[in-house]
Amino acid sequence: MEIDNGKLRHGRVMVIGCGALGNEVLKNLVLMGVRHFTVVDFDHVEIGNLTRSILFRTSDVGERKVDVVARRM
Repeated sequence: MEIDNGKLRHGRVMVIGCGALGNEVLKNLVLMGVRHFTVVDFDHVEIGNLTRSILFRTSDVGERKVDVVARRM
């Protein structure tokens, strides 16, 4: 199956939750070419998130997850 990168680039995706699984989903969507996201998560980055989430760093602890994800994406 061939993927149409033009459709991916112009498509819009909503991801609910940007913890461990959401981080992986967002990372892979970006690698596939998706550029327009709506991310929903009401949680803040905690130390326990750092080992499972590629987008979060120690300096992000206490910040809203969606703010960190928006910056990194």
